[in-house]
Amino acid sequence: MKRLTAARALEILHRRRQVQGGAAATVRVEQQLLGRLLPRLGRSLARVRKEDVERHLAIRTGEVRASTVARELSALRALYQALTTAGAVAEDPTSGLGLKADSPQQLVLSEAAVAELLAAGSLPPHVRRAPEVRDALALRNRAALELLYGLGLRASEVCNTRVLDLHLADGSLLVRRAKRGAWARLPVPPATLPHLAAYLTEARPVLVQAGDRSEGRLLVTERGGRLRVQRLEVIVGRAAERAGVRAHPHALRRSVATHLVQRGAALPAVQCLLGHRRLDTTQRYVVMSAADLRAAVETLDRG
Repeated sequence: MKRLTAARALEILHRRRQVQGGAAATVRVEQQLLGRLLPRLGRSLARVRKEDVERHLAIRTGEVRASTVARELSALRALYQALTTAGAVAEDPTSGLGLKADSPQQLVLSEAAVAELLAAGSLPPHVRRAPEVRDALALRNRAALELLYGLGLRASEVCNTRVLDLHLADGSLLVRRAKRGAWARLPVPPATLPHLAAYLTEARPVLVQAGDRSEGRLLVTERGGRLRVQRLEVIVGRAAERAGVRAHPHALRRSVATHLVQRGAALPAVQCLLGHRRLDTTQRYVVMSAADLRAAVETLDRG
């Protein structure tokens, strides 16, 4: 049997749409959508599982409108129906999936779950690489998770962070905001700083030794290229899988905001950390019980 590449899968769907009499313009849009979407799943099409699709939907819910997420799920469902009918895959990972009214973006990890996730991210990945490269990738993965949780960065902000943005001497990081708002230099939490320092001094030189194609970015691939958002999503997903928890990059951002407020941090401080322009955005963003939120607001009022 031929290897199921993305191109072959799209051709199978295209033939099915022709038999069904689909409008040419509609088929073309569907093919373009899937062409952008499939690389984000992080696995070959024959190995994609329901958990991979759920993770993708959760991430996209934090990035785009609900209608876009619904279109992506519909396109994936159509693709896998075509593939299972053609015998190209054994199971349909979209079977039984739907978009719930409560957004997957609301996922918040407990502090214990975050600790397990960070520990799992520190383990060498299961890849066929030299031991020193695997160790370097483990340090990189931990650094990426620390940026997502320790500073509450968006996935795109993590990937766009440059080497020159990190100042180890004073423990600060220049954050190039992905959305509206000025760039900000933020203090790096004491627990996060050693992991960033270890990655920068011990791991990054190993990963770029074959050729630095990172364009100055802090986080790089095993071949020295710049780390993309799609790859970062896979890193988080696989660390979560190892830790036995559910997680995606946006969940870590939401989690640190929630944990800070639960520990008594002032909402304006969390607002500054996250780069929100409005305080009410931060209030909606933090997932807490009504009692916890009232206590935080009371603390804010006393300040």
